[in-house]
Amino acid sequence: MDCDAAASEKIDNKPETSNKSMSRYLYILGLTVMFIYGSYSGVIGLESSINIEGGLGTTSVMIVFIVSSFSSIFLLPIIIDFLGPKFAIILGELGFVAYIASNFYPSWYTLIPAAVVHGITESGMWAGGSCYVTFLAKKQWKKETRRNEDSGRSQEALIYQYLGIYYTMLFCGDITGGLYLRLQRGRFGEIPSKICPLIFICLQAIFLPKASVKDDQTKDGKLSYSVYDLPILYYNYTAFILRTFIFYNGLYYAYVITEYTRAFVSCSIGVEKLGLATGVLGAFTIFGTLIGGRVLYRLGRTKYAIVVVCWHLGTFLCSNFWQPHPNNTWVIYLLGAFLGIGQGVINNMLEGLTAHYFRGTEGIAFSVKNCIMNLGIVAGTAWSTSLCVYVKIYILIGIILFSVVCFFIAE
Repeated sequence: MDCDAAASEKIDNKPETSNKSMSRYLYILGLTVMFIYGSYSGVIGLESSINIEGGLGTTSVMIVFIVSSFSSIFLLPIIIDFLGPKFAIILGELGFVAYIASNFYPSWYTLIPAAVVHGITESGMWAGGSCYVTFLAKKQWKKETRRNEDSGRSQEALIYQYLGIYYTMLFCGDITGGLYLRLQRGRFGEIPSKICPLIFICLQAIFLPKASVKDDQTKDGKLSYSVYDLPILYYNYTAFILRTFIFYNGLYYAYVITEYTRAFVSCSIGVEKLGLATGVLGAFTIFGTLIGGRVLYRLGRTKYAIVVVCWHLGTFLCSNFWQPHPNNTWVIYLLGAFLGIGQGVINNMLEGLTAHYFRGTEGIAFSVKNCIMNLGIVAGTAWSTSLCVYVKIYILIGIILFSVVCFFIAE
């Protein structure tokens, strides 16, 4: 065995990179992000229902994702490439805290500046988290392969599994956020736990090891891809095709956080029921993420995409033709369940496809993915008050049908 091989084996056998440690770090990250995102989701779910004067709430959400779209391209890849995904995650979460704090005294002078700060850092948690989880999955797979070459589990399957576990824990935050709204009955107020996100950020800083996205980007001691190649990746053929699905996912997320909370829940059963409705939405998002992570690799990407599209189309048709009535308000909760499952299964697919299509360039790829999704969210929030709900539904149906055709070409 040569010296380089011996050194590599010695590093991979250190306690912090053992098989047990990879899972431990995954759960530490997932659980801490769950509570941080829970505080945030409880806040952003109210923006279109509470801060309605002059469109303050939806305007702040739009600003967040406009700014985030630019930072995803010009700032985040550099942060991930040179400082690592762990730093990007923590930076993004601090922006979450700033936006949450501004909602205790919402005005144009507090909410909008906080939205700008949050937008600059927002992509850090999403792209950084996906990069970090992919890093852990690759480390785990290398150790399993070294220990048992006939294990039969591919790296792609393990990445899907790790991303599924991570996003299942993350979306558990929707339940905690919904429960908070239920207790507060849709009102912001002084709560003893409002500094909790800072506590969980400190836990991440202490217990999570550093990770580098450069490990799989090296060739003959040099980086085979860098942030300066981002335009090449952005206009890559496969990326061009895949990003139509990603843009649709942004529109879909905007539809959930604006139309479902405002047009269906608040207008039909009252804002005091918003906490319960978002709790149902969050619970079934978790369910969709959990089953999606287990089914995706076994079913195959193409068949899985067909199932996802059919589910979304059925949900939109149900939303469009349902007529609210005092005797069928339970349909709103059923609709929340459908929307949640749809959100979970499509998120699993796009996260896994990004990691699979752009192996070795995850830092840039997840940043570009986050930018495109944010552009979809911007478009979805921008037309929130200017288009009727049924018009938005037909637009979403057209885009998802076009996206799945593009996806078949990519496959």
